Amino acid sequence: MLRGSPQQMAEELLRRRDEIGVSSLSVDGAFAEQPAPVVELLAGR
Repeated sequence: MLRGSPQQMAEELLRRRDEIGVSSLSVDGAFAEQPAPVVELLAGR
């Protein structure tokens, strides 16, 4: 589970990618729009 601001969540996802190789996440369809700001921050990274 990710918590915090979109910037904090993006940083955590990048950390996880670098440390453990996780580069994707799953989102329940009912909440599909909520991670949009995080996805925008990660675009092209």
